[in-house]
Amino acid sequence: MLDDNAANLAMIERSLPDPVRSSINVRFFDDAKAFLSAFEQCCRSPRESPPDFVLLDFFLGYTYGSAVLDCMSRTSEEVGAVPPVIIAHSSMPEASSSLVERGADFALAKEKGQPTSPPITATFASLEAIEYIRRHRRPMPLDRKRSRESI
Repeated sequence: MLDDNAANLAMIERSLPDPVRSSINVRFFDDAKAFLSAFEQCCRSPRESPPDFVLLDFFLGYTYGSAVLDCMSRTSEEVGAVPPVIIAHSSMPEASSSLVERGADFALAKEKGQPTSPPITATFASLEAIEYIRRHRRPMPLDRKRSRESI
């Protein structure tokens, strides 16, 4: 998760349902350089694997999410790694759309100033939903979530 605002990172963490949060490894970064360094290390290390997902803000202080996206794409290509699912996450829909146009897989709305994010909670509702995103590079359809809940 990369966002230059610590309050946004805390909101993202609170938005992940407890069973999901306790079952996955989530790393939070508020600095693009630190994130890219960790990303490259994971991609190049035989003992680590690259992230499955990156929730990416557009406005990152001294740089933009589009530059981070370009760097991740180059690194993944150089080492032959499967690129992570990139989820654009900006409070400005135009910025998220720009990231999707540049290669992000999809976008989630960011609602600033809220204690939690309903779009994040819904998208990462279960381990099954996470596996669906990993395989299909898009959120699980709402009708599929509902049919699983009724079983």
